[in-house]
Amino acid sequence: MRAAAEHSMVHAEPKTRPKILFFVTEDWFFMSHFVSFARIATELGMEVLLCSSINEKRSELESLGIRLFDIKIARGVLNLFRILRLMLRVRRIIKAEQPEIIHVVSLSLVLTCAVVARFASKGTLVCAATGLGYIWTIDNLATRIGRVVIGWAFRLLESPRTFFFFENVDDARELGVNLDGDRAVLLSGSGVELADFPPRPANPSNPLRVAIVARLIRTKGVAEAVAAVRKARAAGYDVVLDIYGKPDSANPSSYTEEDLHGWSREPGIAWHGYTSSPATVWANSDAAILLSWGGEGLPRTLSEAAASARAIITTNVPGCRAVVCDGIEGFLVPPRDVDAAAAAIIRLAQDRTLCAAMGRAARVKFERELAAEYIHGKVRSLYRKLMEQRHSER
Repeated sequence: MRAAAEHSMVHAEPKTRPKILFFVTEDWFFMSHFVSFARIATELGMEVLLCSSINEKRSELESLGIRLFDIKIARGVLNLFRILRLMLRVRRIIKAEQPEIIHVVSLSLVLTCAVVARFASKGTLVCAATGLGYIWTIDNLATRIGRVVIGWAFRLLESPRTFFFFENVDDARELGVNLDGDRAVLLSGSGVELADFPPRPANPSNPLRVAIVARLIRTKGVAEAVAAVRKARAAGYDVVLDIYGKPDSANPSSYTEEDLHGWSREPGIAWHGYTSSPATVWANSDAAILLSWGGEGLPRTLSEAAASARAIITTNVPGCRAVVCDGIEGFLVPPRDVDAAAAAIIRLAQDRTLCAAMGRAARVKFERELAAEYIHGKVRSLYRKLMEQRHSER
């Protein structure tokens, strides 16, 4: 099986193929969001390497011919010894493999792996900041210091061989990167396949089903969504909230299973656990809700809901507002404003024709700006450009 997979991935002898090395926090996140980038690199004749915490997706990744380095990235842990050990291991891998392109995903890895790569490699560095996280959400002395350090790191990374991917214009602006230049690209997420999320007509009958599909951490606004549905139901509207996802033990802001089971005991609220089929969730829902108050890049769950022609209720924060124009594809509400979220839910419950129209508008926006064909075209063009540059330098 592996021999067949490797044969399909190879375009030249392994020793002669240029290499692209990805740094991603966890293997499941790479499989769900960025494996398509690896396929693009393979089509262009590159050998794909992945540095990540390798856990549940090893066999799937190896079947694609991807060479793995298990670097055990500890999320949510600020341990200087672990960070130093990670950076030393990254340096050894880069020196041994000499990749032509190093693609680093997430702000935390940009601050560690990308900084090492900037000085340890002669290849091209691609830094993808997929959201700014809690450091731009919470204002205290520690986060203010963190913003200064991050700004310093991004200035350190600047060079003729460094490119930046941003998922929204707000993040680029915060980090002082000019999107009008030739070294930064606006990439609205990692791309969702049109065929995987066929638009289906919403059910016009009651109840109004709204769903959230997300990592179940506090900054995703799950508690606010529960409170908003409570208010809508108390006002006499037949509304159901379906929650999909699981707690994240590595994140200190994760909800607990006790929280989720407690909400499920309330009328009109149900926690279903993790779903491997978000398309089925949206097919059985009328609208999506994501009341994030943390730093988002561009939430994939909103792209999938838009692809499925579902109206969206979300917050007016970076990333989320890149998917929704208020009153067109859905509603934008202030972060942590339960009353405004409840009013938006009630509006959709009152006017199911409006709900369906917003869903159709979301699908149109998805096809124009968020579909995989559009996103992957940008990635393919950049990878090809970088390979041509490396070839001409030789």
